[in-house]
Amino acid sequence: MKKDIFKEKSGWIISALSIAIIFGSTFLPVRTRNKIWTAFLLTYGILEIYNYTKNKKISYLVSGAGFVLLSLITVLNVLFIINVQWIFIWLGALALILITTLIEYLTKTN
Repeated sequence: MKKDIFKEKSGWIISALSIAIIFGSTFLPVRTRNKIWTAFLLTYGILEIYNYTKNKKISYLVSGAGFVLLSLITVLNVLFIINVQWIFIWLGALALILITTLIEYLTKTN
């Protein structure tokens, strides 16, 4: 199996930056914060898809596609094309994490 970018040293850096971005941006103006969160969701989705291309774990494909979809919803939200409260977007992200964790657990081969 090839290297998993989330299970080496870079994984800790990605996690720390993610937490800093999400919580640190809560102190910024709403429009700026929403753009940062949108970029974060898209970047995380792309990293998950990239990791899938290296490891072929279905959980990475599902979470990558899910985070990219969530980022597209946030783009529409930021542009005022649709109106979705951010709590529902973050609940969607949490549900996606739980689903992919379950997929990872069910498909784990040791």
